[in-house]
Amino acid sequence: MRPASDTHARPTNGRLATVRTESADMNKRQRRGIGLALGLLAAGAAPAHAEAETVTLQRDRLQRAVQALGTDLAYARSAAIRRGTQVVLCPRASDGRCRPNGRWEQGWLVFVDRDGDGRPDGAGGLLRVSAPARAGLTIRSTVGEPVLRYGPGGRGAWQRLLICGGERLLGEMEVSADGRVRSARPKVQRPCPAP
Repeated sequence: MRPASDTHARPTNGRLATVRTESADMNKRQRRGIGLALGLLAAGAAPAHAEAETVTLQRDRLQRAVQALGTDLAYARSAAIRRGTQVVLCPRASDGRCRPNGRWEQGWLVFVDRDGDGRPDGAGGLLRVSAPARAGLTIRSTVGEPVLRYGPGGRGAWQRLLICGGERLLGEMEVSADGRVRSARPKVQRPCPAP
């Protein structure tokens, strides 16, 4: 009498075929092992994929923030030259005024400020109101007051703006005294300086 675990007969297309169960069990174990190994590899790749996706999203958000802020900086400078008067770009507070602490992530205002009081001049003085920065981004002024003022000739004061994602510096923008804007990404990963 042969052992039951060794072989047994199984009908296939009306015939009896002898199948070794050890071989079948081994194939099942091998398949489970391969499946487990592939599952572990996929699980290990998921965090790397998620991290790459996060970096891509941060780069996209940085690019959009730099583009929006750069466009409005150029617009403010151009408006000052075109109108022959002082034009201000400042971080926006929730009450629609300039925010005094240099945090730009709630958006910004561009307005005519002939009298230098830091508020839009009458009807038509408010030129632009930007939308808040994308979630996860902070934009900070680093030098002097957070307000950028362009005089009638398009000149202003030097200012540096940092764009951060969480605690990591993603990019920076420099506004020169002649009103020109330059942006750059850090070559090495750095933490975002405290405000």
